[in-house]
This record gives sequence, structure tokens and C-alpha cells, in this order.
Amino acid sequence: MSQVPCTAPEERPPPMPTVAFDTLKAAQRLGQAGFTEDQAGALVTTFADGITENLATKADIKALDTKIDAVAEALTKDMKALDIKIDAVAEALQKDIKALDTKIDAVAESLQKDMKGLEKDMKALGKDMTIRLGGLMVGGLVLLTLLDRVFAG
Repeated sequence: MSQVPCTAPEERPPPMPTVAFDTLKAAQRLGQAGFTEDQAGALVTTFADGITENLATKADIKALDTKIDAVAEALTKDMKALDIKIDAVAEALQKDIKALDTKIDAVAESLQKDMKGLEKDMKALGKDMTIRLGGLMVGGLVLLTLLDRVFAG
């Protein structure tokens, strides 16, 4: 007594697609057209095999739809995750921009104070230079007067 090996469902090949193709009727038509019975049988068998191997069945289409839906769902999840990451990066950039604006304002304020200090220093130097130049002029006039008296007299 021979035993038929039993395979698990996941090991079984997928069922052959069923296509409504009347091989007997096709062979008869080919016979009427002048083909021999062997020629008609070979042609019809080849054609039927090609149809069953290359045509998608409703089950094939449903399986593809399921795969497409799974891919679409995964892409949607990935896009949502990327949106969350983009929002986080945008928020961090906004904080960085605000911090930089604050630093720029502080530097600008410091520069304005420094410029006012430089203006005061320049005014003080201007007064000091005026006093020194005035002193030099008075000293020069005194010297000229003394030299005039010494040599004129």
C-alpha cells in the first residue's frame, strides 16, 4: 500500500488559475481548419498552458491589491513619522533663530554702547588736543616774543 505524502499548507504550490477556455472546442475548430488531431492538440495545449501561466486571476489581483494596500499603509506611516520629525526640526530651528536674534540684539546694543563710549573719548581727546595746541601756540608766542626782545634789543 503506497502512501501519498502530505504537505503543510504553506509548502503546497499555489492553485492553478482557472480560465474559461474550451480546449475541446478549440481543437475541433483547428481540425475543421485542416490541422491534424495531434497538431490541434499540441497547439491547444500550448495555448492553454500559456494562458494559465501568464494571465492574472482574481486571486492574483486580490493578492496584489493587498500588497499595494500594505505598502500604502507603510508609506503613510513613514510619511507621518517624517512629518513629526520635520515638525521637531522646524521647532528646534525656530528656537535657534530666536536665540540668535537675542544674541544679535545683545551684540548690537553692546556695539551702540561702545560707539557712544568712543564718541565721548573722541570728544575728550578733541578737547585735550585743543588745550595742548593752544598751550603750544601760547608757548610759541612767548618764545617768539622773548627771542624778539633778545635779538632786537
